[in-house]
Amino acid sequence: MAFTIPFGKSKGTALDQADSKDLQYCITSISKKLVEEPNGPYGAKNRQWLDAAQAELARRSGQQSLGATAPPQRAAPPATTRNGGSAHEMPKTSSGAAMTIASPADVEQVQGSYRDPAKLNLIFDQVRRVANLVSPAPAVGRLPAGCAVALAVVWVDTREMSKGGEIYPTGSGNYGIAKSALLRISGAAGISWDIDRCLRLDDGSHPHYCCYRAVGSIVDFDGMDRVLPPKTIELDLRNGSAQIESIEARSRSGDVTAQLREMRLFILRHTEGRAIAGVVRNIGMKTSFTLDELSKPFVCARLMFTGESDDAGQRAKFETMIAAKMLGGRASLYGGAQLPARAAPVLQQPPPLGTVTAPIDEGDDYDPAALGAADAPAATTAPAPAAAASAPAGKPMREPGDDADEFPV
Repeated sequence: MAFTIPFGKSKGTALDQADSKDLQYCITSISKKLVEEPNGPYGAKNRQWLDAAQAELARRSGQQSLGATAPPQRAAPPATTRNGGSAHEMPKTSSGAAMTIASPADVEQVQGSYRDPAKLNLIFDQVRRVANLVSPAPAVGRLPAGCAVALAVVWVDTREMSKGGEIYPTGSGNYGIAKSALLRISGAAGISWDIDRCLRLDDGSHPHYCCYRAVGSIVDFDGMDRVLPPKTIELDLRNGSAQIESIEARSRSGDVTAQLREMRLFILRHTEGRAIAGVVRNIGMKTSFTLDELSKPFVCARLMFTGESDDAGQRAKFETMIAAKMLGGRASLYGGAQLPARAAPVLQQPPPLGTVTAPIDEGDDYDPAALGAADAPAATTAPAPAAAASAPAGKPMREPGDDADEFPV
């Protein structure tokens, strides 16, 4: 069957005659369609077309490497890796073929663990062209003994939350990612959340104001723990607030009634999600994305201890360490020393209207202790209002629509 470009200015052009940019654009669009509707009426035909288009791209890549369509370039002498072979060779798939990452649909094949930094850096370079890379560092140097880098692929449902998806509009045509998808991405990237310090900071006395802080840490590729900069976000959706004026100014239609109703109903979820996104942004995650960017997968890299080693003696020591770690973890769950209880934080009343002036998606860290005495919101000593009475001190309050297993509990 002869395949052609299905849409655009080059519609009807045979694949082998099409411009590479048009070919890549159609591959991206059809890959996105298959993710959204894998069992749609044209799913089978789209998959056949995608296979043919990717084969054409692979053929062109092979020609360029042989100098058939591009002038030959002098190759640098290959560097030898500790596992032998060339540092410039891409890893192979399970079938033994070299990896080709030419479109978002090809990214799934990179999932797995890798011990060779040179091959990881090659994968990173190719992934950045067709996907969103979330990594503790832009490149991998020397890995600690017994460790590997795990790559996981996470897709985001590009339907809006109101339609059952995982994104929401942030203004100017961009979108934010819902908390459920953010937690999948942060988990795949190896972020550990401090559940004692991730909490709502206000007392919940006003239903249209919320302040939330997120704190997380990660293990860098050198094996060192790193606490990521905390992120505190305020959402002030009270009538007349600067943030509402900002939403109205950025709205294309001018009517933000429906948007404000949804944001107010799930104000804690939105505030918590923005704070989490602010922390994940420290390892390559943006706060907002275009729809085209969200149609591409997120490739998350994290350091993991596998105990693998070329030295038999080292492997034996690592196996002992892994067993001790597992048994120690079981003891901490079912017995052993108890951790000291932390004092419940003093929750703050919402600040006066007009105090919150930070843009809604780039809120500055909110630290009541750093405010001037005249501006600091007074600590509440009165009993919490009925809406907040069911929430334990220091823990985030649930909202209608929150899942029971959503972070943190």
